[in-house]
Amino acid sequence: MLQDIKDRIKNDFEFADAIEVEKIFNQIASFGSNTGVDQVLRSILYLSNSDLANVKKYYSMYCDDPRDVIGEAEEKAGNPGHWFSIPFDQMDGFSGNLSKGEEDKKEDNLPF
Repeated sequence: MLQDIKDRIKNDFEFADAIEVEKIFNQIASFGSNTGVDQVLRSILYLSNSDLANVKKYYSMYCDDPRDVIGEAEEKAGNPGHWFSIPFDQMDGFSGNLSKGEEDKKEDNLPF
């Protein structure tokens, strides 16, 4: 799990809830994904509004189709075009252009 995700969990959740979120996220990481795992984790954190019940809700959605979670988060964020593939601290200043490495991952303008 990347540091920006760990930091967001620590900042957004009480200690006991943070431990539960990390367990859920470790399950997601162990399953793998047809999308970027970090994208899914950031999307769930963004959508959760610091609420463990929401993390569980979006975990269930992830199990059905991770792209739905990322798409919902992207829409809630106002469709900035980063698809949660960049660290949280870079999202505020996002210019609308992904780095060359991230851009190469995209097909049909979707990074998954």
